[in-house]
Amino acid sequence: MGVFDVFADISERDLPIHKRPIRKLRHLWRGLVVLFIFVCLYLYFTTHSFASMQTFFVKKKPKDVAKEANVVVSSGEGVMTWGNTYKTWYHISGGSSFELVPVVLLSGGPGWSSEYLSHLETELSKSGRKVIRYDPLGSGRSWYLSDAPKTFWSPDLFVEEFLNLRQKLGLGKVVLFGHDWGGTLALYISTNSTASKGIVGNILASAVSNFPAYSNGTLFLVEKLPAHMRDSIIHHEVNGTTSDPEYQAAKAKFKSLHFFSKGTFPKSLNDSILYMSKQVFKSLHGSSFFAVTGSLMNTSLDHRLDAMHTLPPALLLTGQHDM
Repeated sequence: MGVFDVFADISERDLPIHKRPIRKLRHLWRGLVVLFIFVCLYLYFTTHSFASMQTFFVKKKPKDVAKEANVVVSSGEGVMTWGNTYKTWYHISGGSSFELVPVVLLSGGPGWSSEYLSHLETELSKSGRKVIRYDPLGSGRSWYLSDAPKTFWSPDLFVEEFLNLRQKLGLGKVVLFGHDWGGTLALYISTNSTASKGIVGNILASAVSNFPAYSNGTLFLVEKLPAHMRDSIIHHEVNGTTSDPEYQAAKAKFKSLHFFSKGTFPKSLNDSILYMSKQVFKSLHGSSFFAVTGSLMNTSLDHRLDAMHTLPPALLLTGQHDM
């Protein structure tokens, strides 16, 4: 029995029901409480997505909601835990349009953070399209695993990371934009029977599918340098003296011709290189800038691509003087 009931029993028991003011006050109080609850619910659902309302009332699973709304996670940043202990940082922009298929940006390297793709993320999201970028494991704001052996770092690991991120964010259909190693990862994803589901297109910028051919092509460009620079690169690569100023000068010249020809690196690119995972780069690519000497040295995806009966449509981008 509440305080209003006790008070009513003492003061109103001899009065007719319609003349009991305390009981009227009690009914008014209950009505105000109900009204307050409905107002709170209205304010909540008018400031949250329709998908959130469906999840609240119907209690649909995230994968069911994803079929009706491409992404159910709102804009902002977050950290995904996967594989029990690994942590991957991600950032989401845009998303006001559910008609436009989301784009996932895959950074290069291997081992670069995604910071240099932030400008592209901003531009693509202006249309209302949902755009997601993330720092691959070992780089940027994601977990560093300094004690992991070289064999730990593999294309399959990064395909698994993408699959977990996709599940975490409730992504349905997506387009992949992969730059450099990110384009290679997009090909690994698109030729994986599980990961390829829902991939409706690839944009591959300076991507590599055949690493022996890539190394040969890069060395061909080295041959076109002035003789003293070419000889310096070859000499110091062979002797392992790549910290020599002469080698570094020749490398800088090569980069200005075939890596970034716009002069000074923008801050976002500098940050991506600064916070890259050298461990990942050396494990997969190797210690040389000019040739692949890591675990990808003899890797070619040509046979995987040939074995696929259907592949998502792809747009291939490359610069005239790209390495």
